[in-house]
Amino acid sequence: MCYLSLAIVGCHRLVFAQGRVILDLWLGDIATTLPRICGKIDVWFLDGFAPRKNPEMWSKDLFQQVARLSQQHTTFSTFTASSQVRRDLQAVGFDVKKIKGFGAKREMLCGVWKNR
Repeated sequence: MCYLSLAIVGCHRLVFAQGRVILDLWLGDIATTLPRICGKIDVWFLDGFAPRKNPEMWSKDLFQQVARLSQQHTTFSTFTASSQVRRDLQAVGFDVKKIKGFGAKREMLCGVWKNR
């Protein structure tokens, strides 16, 4: 079976387990999308390629927005293992660990919001 999927900018909400699990997939430029989000986030997956390949995404503003939207016990993961990304996430309040990567990735970062 083949599905055609269009990347339409905005929020795409998927609801599972009779509403107990809600997955919001936000598509678009992260610099303009994150400031529009209200509420609190439980889990972040930051996927924007390595900072040297996509420096516009990995800005101080990004990490400040992630901190604004995080709450106690919010977790994150990202395939990047960049030391700058690690330091920037720590600076806004995350405990960060470098762990074994997934698939072809040797290492990656994950962590938990410290709720400063």
